Amino acid sequence: MGGVAPLDKATPESKELVLMVSPRWRRPRRGAVALVFVFLAVFLTVPSSTATAMHRHGHGRHIEHFLVMSTDPSQSATPVVIATGPLHARGTDIVVDGTRDHFKFPRGTLFVRHHVHKKSVRDSFDKVTCYFKHTERGSYRITGGTGAYADAFGHGRYSVRASGVGCDQNAAPEDFFFEIKARGPLHP
Repeated sequence: MGGVAPLDKATPESKELVLMVSPRWRRPRRGAVALVFVFLAVFLTVPSSTATAMHRHGHGRHIEHFLVMSTDPSQSATPVVIATGPLHARGTDIVVDGTRDHFKFPRGTLFVRHHVHKKSVRDSFDKVTCYFKHTERGSYRITGGTGAYADAFGHGRYSVRASGVGCDQNAAPEDFFFEIKARGPLHP
């Protein structure tokens, strides 16, 4: 996330949160969106006792939770991935391109393909405090892997939250936090 949006779309007297619509914001954000997708994260849910019992007997779906997070806004960042569910491990996210990532774990790698729901994307910037925020939702699919996860498949939904402080769009933000929560069935 190479900075924040320009202020030329805001009125000079506006000191409120400004919805980002600038094409200059969209361009750098695409790289950030790729980074964001890299950081799939966990939806925190509590399974019912019935679902837990079904899981123990091999019936039902195998729900995986991913939490991806980083405080590094650079394109070369290596976010942490926490997986809980059928796959229970800590790994890293490697961005392949704007729609594909590899989640690398000690026993193998998962191949992830993701798609943002365009109408869910929200960007905002407060020109007084230089605080910016990005949120979005989308869907993902596990398309295979390597090692112990060579035959893995699954799918689900994710949400992204990124925020930071920085007034110069051409410089890295002073502070930054990125989190992705994802949840869905996984068959490793």
